[in-house]
Amino acid sequence: MCKKKINLDRILVEEVGWGKFQIKVLVLCTLVSTMAGLQTYSYLFTLTRSRTRCLIPECEDILAPDVFSPTWILEAVPRSGDSFDNCHRFSTINMSQYSVSCSETWFDKKSLVQCQEYVYEHKNSAYFEFNLACDDFRPYLVGSARILGMMISLPIKGFVADRWGRRLALALTAFNLAWTGTLTCVAGSYTSYTMLSFIEYLLGSCSFSCAYILESIRWLVSKGRYDETLAILKKASEMNGTSISENTLKAFLETKKDILEKKEKHSLEPWLVCLVFKHKPILLRCLVTPMWWITATLMYFGLTISAVGISGNKYLNFIASVGIEIPGYWLSVLLMDRIGRRALVMTGFWISGACQIAFIFTSGRYYLLSLSVYLIGKMCISCVMTSLYVYTAEMYPTRYRVSFLAYSSLMGKFGSIVAPLMPGLGAQTWEHLPFLIFGVMALVSGLLVLLAPETLGATLPDTMEQASQLGKDSTVLRGLRTLVFRSKAYSIS
Repeated sequence: MCKKKINLDRILVEEVGWGKFQIKVLVLCTLVSTMAGLQTYSYLFTLTRSRTRCLIPECEDILAPDVFSPTWILEAVPRSGDSFDNCHRFSTINMSQYSVSCSETWFDKKSLVQCQEYVYEHKNSAYFEFNLACDDFRPYLVGSARILGMMISLPIKGFVADRWGRRLALALTAFNLAWTGTLTCVAGSYTSYTMLSFIEYLLGSCSFSCAYILESIRWLVSKGRYDETLAILKKASEMNGTSISENTLKAFLETKKDILEKKEKHSLEPWLVCLVFKHKPILLRCLVTPMWWITATLMYFGLTISAVGISGNKYLNFIASVGIEIPGYWLSVLLMDRIGRRALVMTGFWISGACQIAFIFTSGRYYLLSLSVYLIGKMCISCVMTSLYVYTAEMYPTRYRVSFLAYSSLMGKFGSIVAPLMPGLGAQTWEHLPFLIFGVMALVSGLLVLLAPETLGATLPDTMEQASQLGKDSTVLRGLRTLVFRSKAYSIS
């Protein structure tokens, strides 16, 4: 054994410090994450739904065939609210009677038929090019295809990040995102656009979970690659104007002697799945964290997508929906180290869920009030999303941290896949059903947070044993764990 133990947390704080190195890493990660974020929601506007009406061949003006609201439109198309129906028309009768303009006697006002062809109010979108008029689901299936690609990608990127390093995984992600995103711009059909969107996220997603560059130092230590770790620490300290102490250098040199022994020990370790079942606290976290992620992603993406469909200007609504995420992110940063990860995630879920229920009762009646509760709910779920990346990662050991984070995020993608379909579900059933689902799931997920340990102030675990010890002093967690694991129905040997 080495005489001196490497305390990486102390080295990073006391000897490397904060400075130019961290700022450089932050800027580079922000650049990649920003570009990824821009591409995430681009399809919402590329395939944004446009108002349509039926093409009425017997009434269309040959000289002006593209007039969306001609004077005769209500003679051939039923009224809908303050406008006219987008998808139906009256069936034709008595065409033998001559008239210089569209006559109401040509149509049976008691018989509606589906449009055969459409006239679009706006033609500057793929919604028009792909002829998606009156389709409640196909425009949003593109989002599901993207998330499905991301879902398949997550375990692959997690393996790459844990096997060959976070930096390589992030570089591959950024490169793939660039060239696949460019290809989607030249798609000539709905099918090709959907397939390219799937490939784009299959190869170019997961930049957020890969962007843990400083975490790579801890990963290198867990792999026994001490020379590379020391080189990065020296470079970071030089950029920050600090220095690595002689004691730290000596500890690294002594630790190198144990590399072969550690490699032999790790080679004899059982599979990760076996380790999870061996450590019951880890197994419990593997059961509850996916529910958090499914709920958070379903609400986060569902609320973002729904922003273009609520009353008011869709562009302003979307800007407000995305803009409110900024205070949500900062709220997470400010509160995580003050009230703790568990309290923040649980409270965020519950407040956001309450806002979904409130939105049901205010939508369509009080615009400003409904928009306010909508934005508060979006801010809180954005706060939860930001916190989950940190909270989930801190509960698992260094050697498998990205794999466990990728697993939780992978499960969460089920929520992301369903989220784009929520507007279509509301259109087909009850318009407020998606918000009711959001509210109920947020309540349940908030309760499940009580099953996890608080990681605020705890040392990041490097082994499964250390990770299992997190939260051992929590009375609530101890009682809930006893209820789950010591009952006969859930006994695990």
